[in-house]
Amino acid sequence: MKRHLKTTGIICAILLIVLSVIFFTVQREITPVFVTGYIFLVISIAAQLLPAILCDNKPDLEFLYASEFIICLIYFVLQLIISIIALLSESMSVTAILICESVLTGIFAIVMLVMRVSVRHINQGESSSAYNFMEKAQREIKLLMLQTTDDTLKNDFAQLMNDMAWGRTNPESLQTEKGIMSVLQKMKDTISNNKLLESQQLMTELKTLVQKRNILCG
Repeated sequence: MKRHLKTTGIICAILLIVLSVIFFTVQREITPVFVTGYIFLVISIAAQLLPAILCDNKPDLEFLYASEFIICLIYFVLQLIISIIALLSESMSVTAILICESVLTGIFAIVMLVMRVSVRHINQGESSSAYNFMEKAQREIKLLMLQTTDDTLKNDFAQLMNDMAWGRTNPESLQTEKGIMSVLQKMKDTISNNKLLESQQLMTELKTLVQKRNILCG
């Protein structure tokens, strides 16, 4: 994400310099309308940095960066159009341009906020699913540790609990998690019936599934 911030920062700096030169060259007389339009234009340029700043060091939000970048770009283009109109129009009042710029900025802020809140709700739902799985799996493993009398299986179960990585449940990992719970249920029967060999075979399968889930949720 830092590469996005650095690149966007350089582009914004160049854009600000170029537009400032053009605007101040064309508009020799500094009027309240011009100043108002120019200030909001600078704000819209600075807004281009928001996606990179908000998503910095958050790989799981990479998908959000592109959407926010497009929204910020649209906001800048619309602000630029309004600023150009204000620059060319001699009849436009400060109040009129201030209302237009403020409304546009308000809509932009609301859209960005809605996107962030939506993603947060999705993340909370995913975290809840991950917590439910981890809670159930670890509870089953602890019960099996108490149930078995074989030290090797006890050690394997303890190692499994340490190896099981915390990660968000996703469509790809869901089937693997179901497989883990299914194997744990089978092990209840084999351990209860003192079927040590079958329990060890299921343990091997369980370790494979846990490793697979760690990769999928990593």
